[in-house]
Amino acid sequence: MGTHLDAPSHFSNGSWSVDQIPLERLVGIRGVVFNVSAKCLRNSSYQILESDIDFNILDKNTGFFVILFYTGWGRYW
Repeated sequence: MGTHLDAPSHFSNGSWSVDQIPLERLVGIRGVVFNVSAKCLRNSSYQILESDIDFNILDKNTGFFVILFYTGWGRYW
């Protein structure tokens, strides 16, 4: 959905806009990181695929959490 905090609202009328996201969804939330940096290094146009997600890891997490993808592109900032 992109890097915007309210990315789903850009694609779905029923999603929260940034001013509607409850604060408890933004503070102290856990994150699950999937490393796709090697794939991005080999292909600068790499697009994340469903196969990049380890659903076993997601099944072990409960409650609210964010999914993050480490692309390695931060080295250019």
